[in-house]
Amino acid sequence: MIQFKALGGAMEIGANSYYINFFGTGIILDCGQHPRKEGYDSLPDFSLIENDPVDYVIITHAHQDHLNSLPFLVKLHPYIQVIATPATRDIAELTLHNALNIMREELDPIEAKKLFSHDEIEMLTGSIIVLPYDKPLEIAGHKHKLNEEITLTFRDAGHILGSAMVFLECAGRSICYTGDINPFDQAVIKGASWKGFRADLLIMESTYGLTPDTDYKPWQKEKERLGAELNKVFNKGGSVLMPVFSLGKLQELLTTIWQLMHKRKVPFTDIYINGIGMKINRLYDRHRYLVNMVDPNFQVTATGYRNITTLDKKEDLFKEPCIVMASSGMMNEGTLSYTLAPLFLQQKDSAIFTAGYMDPESPGHAVANAKKGDHIYYPGHTKALPVKCSIRRFRFSAHSSAEGLIKIAAGINPERIILVHGDEGAVLAMGSMLIKKMPHVKIHAAEQGKLLEF
Repeated sequence: MIQFKALGGAMEIGANSYYINFFGTGIILDCGQHPRKEGYDSLPDFSLIENDPVDYVIITHAHQDHLNSLPFLVKLHPYIQVIATPATRDIAELTLHNALNIMREELDPIEAKKLFSHDEIEMLTGSIIVLPYDKPLEIAGHKHKLNEEITLTFRDAGHILGSAMVFLECAGRSICYTGDINPFDQAVIKGASWKGFRADLLIMESTYGLTPDTDYKPWQKEKERLGAELNKVFNKGGSVLMPVFSLGKLQELLTTIWQLMHKRKVPFTDIYINGIGMKINRLYDRHRYLVNMVDPNFQVTATGYRNITTLDKKEDLFKEPCIVMASSGMMNEGTLSYTLAPLFLQQKDSAIFTAGYMDPESPGHAVANAKKGDHIYYPGHTKALPVKCSIRRFRFSAHSSAEGLIKIAAGINPERIILVHGDEGAVLAMGSMLIKKMPHVKIHAAEQGKLLEF
């Protein structure tokens, strides 16, 4: 018996979390926090499983929308066992402390006191069961109905450092959860590996289900275009703001630009970064021989970046051409990229380069879809801001294209597919393509709280 229930991340990319009852063992796949919501509204709806067995939570990777509600889940279920790859565990130790600080600022003082503590995060991350890729682990919950245990195996998902596909098998039944997946090589991380595995049930992300493959650019092509656009800005004496996520996108684009500079495709300029990304860079280097890297000998910390806090004032960014890689990638309020964007918008010789998916309701979406001469409404400003700088959109994606997802599905060869982790349009478009390409497979679009049984 397999039961599935979405606790978050159905018809959206948000608090991604999915419950599986596999022969009586309760398994939660990911435990995310919605990046655009605050406080308790940003969490999955754990009340949907208050009467179900809850034995394990498997974290596929350490991005906010897959990890950050883990301390809340552990408070509700203190005996739950947490499983992740070694790299994900190490990253979680950094990012969960950072998330706690942010949540304390969002909540009123009384509610903030009810939150977990930094000491509790230390205990939590220290208790995570680390499971390397391709090393099967036998698991079973306290209400498991069979003598045979469940075999859990991680495969590299090719998304960020430590990201994993999840394979579960028991009594001839099997489940695959892609997590966030990318079958193509990036600058640092190699593409996903799933060959040799199949599953009866495939739970698959659909981030780019609505994006035509003609709009999905290979990394090398985008790298060449990035070099050309950087040169246009530098030749005018301008600087470039690149909103990036501190985990994944920062390391990939630092490496990409370092490669362009060392091949003399663009001039050497200062690159400024901020915050937790510098610590994550060191984790990429520490784990480089333990995961599938494009070049394990390359070190992200060798790319020559500078800490933006070394500047006396933000206006110094425009004295000489430079690149600023600032989080968050969607320019969410309260982040450095959100603060810097209005300054760059005023600079006619400078530019803002966006690098990936933008939530339609994020500040970054408004900026990414603007062009010089437009006026845009930007949160925190009463009047529309004039766009004087250049805006360029790039697709340095850590997610699979729609066609890539179809190939993954064909390789896994499931009887059923449940689509998750995508806006409604992306999920429906992906479902339509799968029905045409794989008419023998039953396709489901996950709905929050709706129970599916197989």
